[in-house]
Amino acid sequence: MNQFYLDIEISHISTNETELAKKNLNHLKRMNIKQPVLVIFDRGYPSMEFVDFLETEKINYLFRLSSNDYKFERSNMVSTDEAVILRHTHQRLEKIRKRHPDRFEHMKEKVSTHTRIMTSILPSGKELALMTNLPFEISQKELEDLYYHRWEIEKKYHTLKNKMKFESVTGKSTIYVDQDFRAQVLVYNMIQDIRKEADDKVSVKGREKTADSKRLNLG
Repeated sequence: MNQFYLDIEISHISTNETELAKKNLNHLKRMNIKQPVLVIFDRGYPSMEFVDFLETEKINYLFRLSSNDYKFERSNMVSTDEAVILRHTHQRLEKIRKRHPDRFEHMKEKVSTHTRIMTSILPSGKELALMTNLPFEISQKELEDLYYHRWEIEKKYHTLKNKMKFESVTGKSTIYVDQDFRAQVLVYNMIQDIRKEADDKVSVKGREKTADSKRLNLG
């Protein structure tokens, strides 16, 4: 929301995005941020293993679900916003056992995961399905508004790739790609810092001008 990159990860194309997200979140904990944290993910992330990781770390999450995610549980929903139990079935646990044997034992003992799923219809006619551990005091409309904030990261990717030409790296070896990536993000943050300072100055001048105008009117 403040337009800055707080943490970055880059790896081989075969690396699972969820594992990179875990690194980001572990770094976030070490930053010792005092405010409550909510992580927002698009489709492709809401695996049961990752949800368990987030709950273990006591991190608030908001996922968009694809049409194939948790179809059985969603088919049994009687309203558009419900508390849902995701059973740790043998089939689901087997997938976790192969990739995450340590978490497999924990989830086998846990038996199920409790979450919240809400659905709505977009203007296009398609379904929007969101999954979260945020309380029901936060309305469906508020959840939708929170999810749409995720678009900010897509705008940042657009800037890096199409304006700053991030993919035009100076070399093909790993170290050159890594250096270019970090340099580009550093420059991006420096630009945002300058932009934020300029915006703050404009905002202050605007308030001063409004205050002067009111004083003249009163005079």
